Amino acid sequence: MEGDSVYATLLIQDAEGRPVRGVRPTITPERDSRVIPVDGGASVSDDSGWYAFALMGGTMGEERVEIVAGETVGSVLLNVISLRSNEYGWLGDIEGALDWDLLFQADVEWGEDQLTATFPEEVMAKSGQSVKLAGFMMPLEAARKQSHFVLTSSPPGCYFHLPGGPAGAVEVFAKEPLEVGWDPVVLEGRFEAVQTSEIGVIYRLHEARALDPVPPSPGE
Repeated sequence: MEGDSVYATLLIQDAEGRPVRGVRPTITPERDSRVIPVDGGASVSDDSGWYAFALMGGTMGEERVEIVAGETVGSVLLNVISLRSNEYGWLGDIEGALDWDLLFQADVEWGEDQLTATFPEEVMAKSGQSVKLAGFMMPLEAARKQSHFVLTSSPPGCYFHLPGGPAGAVEVFAKEPLEVGWDPVVLEGRFEAVQTSEIGVIYRLHEARALDPVPPSPGE
């Protein structure tokens, strides 16, 4: 999914099939997807030859990613899909809503017990201000109404994975509990950009309230 993260491990071996330790491969998407180091970019292949990394999907379409380790060159092919293919492309057109594409621009570095984020100036300027956000509810409790949940940039499909990664999700604290549903919602509240997080979320929305329902997609 556009803006979503894929976590992967690469096995590096020599010609005899023995694991190679201490290699940092070069990983280069040919279009606009991004490589996300999982531990601040300091990692190399471990004693078993494994190297962990993540890729954040760019715009919809095929994305070839070149991988170079020593003298060996390989590639993988990603098929990046979009909410537009599911008639949700209009979600970013909600008047006055903070654009997810802007939130995705945060640089995230993974540490052993926490992650740190660096934000564009435009995002930092919104921190502490009242903003509108459009997205999908990801419940945190087994209840029909939620006052504490996660708002995601694309529909959640797994409760162990944030659809857009740290920059594609917002922890929400609502004024009043909201009904859980699959349809997108528009919220308004006080926005916070979190520079250090131990829970994997770098944005929060405080005192949030639901606005009018999201209008149907054009043509429906």
